[in-house]
Amino acid sequence: MEQGSRLEETVSKLFELLKDPICRYLTLTLRARGEAEDLTQEVFLRLYTALACGQRIKSVRAWVFRVARNLATDLQRKKDLVVRVDPESFITLCVQCPDPSPDAEQMVLEGEKQRRLEESLSCLSRQEQQCIFLRLEGLSYLEIAEVLGISRTTVPTYLSRGMKKLAKVPLA
Repeated sequence: MEQGSRLEETVSKLFELLKDPICRYLTLTLRARGEAEDLTQEVFLRLYTALACGQRIKSVRAWVFRVARNLATDLQRKKDLVVRVDPESFITLCVQCPDPSPDAEQMVLEGEKQRRLEESLSCLSRQEQQCIFLRLEGLSYLEIAEVLGISRTTVPTYLSRGMKKLAKVPLA
């Protein structure tokens, strides 16, 4: 019984430490906050199950991001959806509005910012997007490589290509 409560405590601490970065990553990947929150829960349930079964995890952070990526990929395949940003949930995620009821001008500006962001992201390949999203969450090149199942030397290439593409997208 003591072993189980130590495991629960460990996973709870990891959840508190990593839930926000995982949820942000999933929201960027899925473009849907609710689904991202559900999958975040699933990631940590799988972590608990893996640890309870005695699985050794070398890098917990890389492991949970890889599981998150795999769950998101599976969900996207099941839904067979065309990736489209839900402006309301994305703005809620990325923009912290001090005023909970923005005026019409703020809403127009946020909509324009959202449109430019969607346009910018659409010019990137899936691998470039994933590398950038994971780097934004603070993962190292080695961790990104582990999450995406690519070589460590390929990560800077995807990041560089993605950043160059984003730099070419006009801001106006």
